[in-house]
Amino acid sequence: MKKVLFICKMNAGRSQIAEGFLENLTKKYKALSAGVDVAREGKDGKPLPSIVLEVMQELGYDLSNHRRKQVTPEMIKEAGRVIIILQKPEIENYVPDYIKNSPKAEYWDIEDMAGRDKDFFIEKRNEIRKCVEALIKGSG
Repeated sequence: MKKVLFICKMNAGRSQIAEGFLENLTKKYKALSAGVDVAREGKDGKPLPSIVLEVMQELGYDLSNHRRKQVTPEMIKEAGRVIIILQKPEIENYVPDYIKNSPKAEYWDIEDMAGRDKDFFIEKRNEIRKCVEALIKGSG
């Protein structure tokens, strides 16, 4: 089974939402997620923000057992696809070269939800779902 690794900054929103959708919408892939700045912020192993749990629960997805993880070179090596869900400035500032330069890497330009209201989270959740559905459809 092909592994898809979703990466965002803090592994607290975008990448976790994408993982939740992929693991529930298809069995063709093993979904994983991680963040590029989790360890520096001291959030490795911490639960997701309640707003993320809430907007996913509204669609019947339970992410309460998900924990934040710092991305590692091993994760990149083991993944069949690496999807970086960051905006351009975040990529420049946070993503290490071993990820940026990986031939497996592709980018989804989706704005960070941190500090935004619930409506913004819902908008970005829906945008991520469309991207995941397109990924599934495009995979044959």
